[in-house]
Amino acid sequence: REPEPVTPEQWDQVRGLVRERLEKMADLWAQRMKLQIKLAGLRWDKEIDPQKVKDLFVKRAEANAEMFLTSLDYLRKLKGVLTQEQLKKLEAQGL
Repeated sequence: REPEPVTPEQWDQVRGLVRERLEKMADLWAQRMKLQIKLAGLRWDKEIDPQKVKDLFVKRAEANAEMFLTSLDYLRKLKGVLTQEQLKKLEAQGL
């Protein structure tokens, strides 16, 4: 049985969710890259501050966790907009 087609209203909601997720992910990715640069720069410091290194690793882990949580939230919201069949069809198309 073919799933119900996605309605224009559903597409509007999906587009909004995608935009929201992309904006959050871009900010988190930029934050994570800044932390990577700071960590890489530590190699050139004359003295290494162990607490500074630990703090940067904690911040990087927090950014990774936020990215994961953002993806979970996106999927949860998407499940509230689409039927299970519609969601499976879109996933198969790479959305």
